[in-house]
Amino acid sequence: MTQLSRHPSVQNDMFTGYVSDAAYKCDNCGRFSVVTWRTTYDPSGSYRSGEPEDYDRSVQWNPPATNQPGYPDVPSHIASAAREAWLCFAHNAYIATCSVARSVIESSAKAHGVTVYGIHAKITELSDKHLIWGTLVDSAHIVRQFGNDAAHGDLAEPATNDEASDVLTIMDELLHQLFTTPARAAKLKAARAARKD
Repeated sequence: MTQLSRHPSVQNDMFTGYVSDAAYKCDNCGRFSVVTWRTTYDPSGSYRSGEPEDYDRSVQWNPPATNQPGYPDVPSHIASAAREAWLCFAHNAYIATCSVARSVIESSAKAHGVTVYGIHAKITELSDKHLIWGTLVDSAHIVRQFGNDAAHGDLAEPATNDEASDVLTIMDELLHQLFTTPARAAKLKAARAARKD
């Protein structure tokens, strides 16, 4: 089911042109999504004569497509927060993305019994205990810094799309190193022991 609405020419600081919206019902889940086209060409004309060669438009889906990893070996409360960080990113909420990613790192440290005060000290202790190592230690501190900017109101120059994406990649690498790799190793060790028995 599709309902199309066309709006007259729009002009503001961000955009000058035409806006069209359509609601689409998913055949799989039955829920609705809305797609918005912003065009520099009157879309009502394109339905009659076809789109011109120089047709300029942007398309935005709401809700947006979202990468939300499963995190099967991560404690549920941490996995839920990590998926929320990805959801913030999908909605272009990069300040929130960095803030939640920072929280995921701090909560992951607590899940490993690292309870010293402050996230800086927690990351350092994770390294001292060889729970994280190599460049991931410095990378975790970079995520901390981006998250601190959000937490402490240093918002004059918020994270860009690429920076927020990198923050999430580092967050996922840390979750992999702290939870996924040990869980996978334990399963393999158990399977090998059972085979020998």
